[in-house]
Amino acid sequence: MNRNKGDYHLVMADQDPRFRHFFYQTILPLLKQRGKTIIAITHDDRYFNIADRVIKMDNGQLIELDDRELDRAQQIVEQLIN
Repeated sequence: MNRNKGDYHLVMADQDPRFRHFFYQTILPLLKQRGKTIIAITHDDRYFNIADRVIKMDNGQLIELDDRELDRAQQIVEQLIN
């Protein structure tokens, strides 16, 4: 596979709660500002609002959540946290 100079892949895990917060609140916005494409896989609904798109796997099918579903998911998370 040919790559241009400066192309790279970064793989990180969000399992540690402190790092997860830093990753989604600091690292992702910086990468986004630099025009990088990020594919983040998480089970933590609290960070769905950061994504441009949210795709879930449901019974082996990939389904993109629409704005209404994302709003509902955010409401559920807020209720659980408070």
